[in-house]
Amino acid sequence: MIFHKSDRQTLLAWSLMLTALFTYPSFANEPPTSGWRLSDSSSPYLQLHADNPVTWYPWGPEAFAKARQEGKLLFISIGYFSCHWCHVMARESFANPEIAQVLNRDFIAIKVDREQRPDIDSAYMQFVTLTNGVGGWPLTIWALPDASPLVGGSYFPPHTKEGKEGLLELSGKIQALWATQPAELRNKSQVLLAQLSQHLAPPVSSLPFDVRLVNRAEQALTEQYDAATGGFGPAPRFPEAGPLLLLLRNSSGSYASIALQSLKQMGNAEIYDQLGGGFHRYAQDVQWNDPHFEKMLYDQALMLRAYLRAYEVSHDSYYKNKAEQMLAFVQREMQAKEGGWFASLSAESKNLETGEMEEGGYYKAESMQSRSHRPPPPADDKVILAWNAWMVTTLVQAAQLLDKPEYRELAVKQMEFLVRNLSDASTGELYRSWRSGRRDVHAFATDYASMVQAALALYPIAGERWLQLAEQWMDRQVDLFWDEKEGGFWEGRETESLWIREKPYADSVMPSVNSLSLGNLVALSEVSASKQKYAERLAMQVRWLSPRLIRQPELATFAMLHWESVGSLLPKFVEAGQSK
Repeated sequence: MIFHKSDRQTLLAWSLMLTALFTYPSFANEPPTSGWRLSDSSSPYLQLHADNPVTWYPWGPEAFAKARQEGKLLFISIGYFSCHWCHVMARESFANPEIAQVLNRDFIAIKVDREQRPDIDSAYMQFVTLTNGVGGWPLTIWALPDASPLVGGSYFPPHTKEGKEGLLELSGKIQALWATQPAELRNKSQVLLAQLSQHLAPPVSSLPFDVRLVNRAEQALTEQYDAATGGFGPAPRFPEAGPLLLLLRNSSGSYASIALQSLKQMGNAEIYDQLGGGFHRYAQDVQWNDPHFEKMLYDQALMLRAYLRAYEVSHDSYYKNKAEQMLAFVQREMQAKEGGWFASLSAESKNLETGEMEEGGYYKAESMQSRSHRPPPPADDKVILAWNAWMVTTLVQAAQLLDKPEYRELAVKQMEFLVRNLSDASTGELYRSWRSGRRDVHAFATDYASMVQAALALYPIAGERWLQLAEQWMDRQVDLFWDEKEGGFWEGRETESLWIREKPYADSVMPSVNSLSLGNLVALSEVSASKQKYAERLAMQVRWLSPRLIRQPELATFAMLHWESVGSLLPKFVEAGQSK
């Protein structure tokens, strides 16, 4: 998203106003209370905070009612299990009785697992990024009782140090402002959110479909390419499969060479676990050698596709070997006994000498034998529907490209597990996550789109049932998330009590729902008996997407993978648009 300088200055000025200096109020010597409300959560991340002295609430009506009843602001902390800095802030601040007393007295504290609630995480991340210029996790928000954000940031130390304002001091300033000027604070929040909403969903003019966006996206990526180290743009760098897959559309030429070289440079660096296989979440340097060590299932599923495609176009065994090593890692360390795959492995593990948790110690062993004597990183053993569906799709591709039927069998087995445990056969409803026999949180649009993609991948090799399920889930996704006015899919449901409802079109390291759905609608327009219905939906979605991607099509690389197919499928739509 691009902002005018004057707009950003206004947003920053309001954010700074909210953190203006106020006298920090003293606090009473109250006994610490517990975050026991999180103990029954299906989220391992929330359970980690159940014994904090902070009186945590899960996101929901109980917390909001409590805030309204007591006239308190919300303190919202968003993170995830494998996040190193989330654990640092938990140890420094949320286990600190002094800070807990302040949070318990002056705020209603809410803990959110961003992996279970990506809608909440994305909404507040948009706010923090737009007002601060940068965002990250842990995500820290002070908000009105109705959850409208006031001030936010990422990691805060417990006390101010080295120019970084402390959690204790900033909480005191915000509470003092709320105590003395609540009406002004509410008013400023409303104005701020109105401006933010305009930036997140700016009005755009209707534009015709232009198949040349694919080539423009590829060209933009070549201009961002760093030939010395592989990859795109400055640090920190994430292993992003979308740009690589787009550049590998054609089997030869300079675009493919860029992707092939990047995959080798990344695969030979410390961002990749040279002993055990698999990618760490990101590197803090452009050389890919200073990683944060958490391992995410989505990175493995998506980067595997890039290595498989690289092997397909180059026939270089390097890419095949990397893909097989990654597949072995996922099966060995991320596959759950009951079925499905774990969400992530933590960045931290226990140091046997100190007894303390440390980041990356497990991965710094010099051999697998040495590593086997160290405590492994804890696993977030919840099953995330979308990420598991991506792994199923990847296994189908691996089975075909590597001629290994065992991958096909595993894909079918795992997909059956997802259908059995994360869907309701009587209603067609899907669920976001599952853990220890319990499914929790209704699925988001991305979950539906990912299951449609996986079912379509299985259809040619496992039978008609999977096409029927793909159609069923696609139709359900339309019912729940389709924007009848403009086209495109909302990520969350209309009933959610968030201050903004997002309809994403740009990809991150993960594909957006609209990129995923574009590919699904293309496929259904080709193979479904109801192809006309899906083609009409596809035309409307492209009509919505085109003007949003015209300036920076490289923002939606997963959508660009299917852009030329749109032109082939909808010639009348294309011709009508170009004739205007």
